[in-house]
Amino acid sequence: MPNISGDIADFEFGFEVVVVGAGACGFSAGLAAADVGAQTLAIERDAKPLGSTAMSTGLIRAAGTPEQAALGIDDDWATLTADILKTSKNRRKPWRGCGIGTVCP
Repeated sequence: MPNISGDIADFEFGFEVVVVGAGACGFSAGLAAADVGAQTLAIERDAKPLGSTAMSTGLIRAAGTPEQAALGIDDDWATLTADILKTSKNRRKPWRGCGIGTVCP
């Protein structure tokens, strides 16, 4: 990682959306924001934008997908959340269970 020090010129800029973390979720969020016209910046602390998805062998959990429905698999966010909490021995706080196109409480 580069060492940023010394004299740095003053400059001013702004973005409507700043995404911290350039892994799969961060890039997806940044692309979604850019797709609707937001001036977007994604920043990443690591040299390569891999994120925790790369550490998880690239798997992203999902629930209630069209692919699951086509196979007759009945799944939802509550079941997925319960499964993650069980797998992690309840060491994580559950997320809000917000899906695509829904408004988080």
